[in-house]
Amino acid sequence: MAFLDKLLGKKHNGGPSAAPGMVRDTPYQPAEPEIPVEGSDAYTLRAKRGKEGAVLLLIVSGRLDALSSPAFEADCARYIAPGVKHCVLDCQGLEYLSSAGLRSLMTLSMQLRSMHAVLVFSGLTESVRGIFHSAGLLKMFPVYETVEKALRSTQKG
Repeated sequence: MAFLDKLLGKKHNGGPSAAPGMVRDTPYQPAEPEIPVEGSDAYTLRAKRGKEGAVLLLIVSGRLDALSSPAFEADCARYIAPGVKHCVLDCQGLEYLSSAGLRSLMTLSMQLRSMHAVLVFSGLTESVRGIFHSAGLLKMFPVYETVEKALRSTQKG
């Protein structure tokens, strides 16, 4: 789990290094330890990127609404670079998501698709999962319970 451990900044507590059928861990060093992003007071966005830049982890918390969505979109756009193949958006700390926030997520998805990259979600809270369900997004995007599972999915060949 070196790939996940280094990206998440924590140690693995044992177990096999990869599940059957999955790519084994490869040495991984973040290109930038953690990229702080200044956003609106309504939300916080943290970004971590892999050494080759193929995997981008965005960790959002707070509220995505009409006031914070424009800044969120601008902040996300700063970290989407050529070579990104997967973007994991960890929503564990996302407390509120309005229709404007949904639009921002769709904008992020379209930016990534234009680069042939995949947007993956993790850690949806009960309220955010309900909004995703109502909007039909659970059928449109891969959604994982944890960021570890989402990152692991990016390693599948």
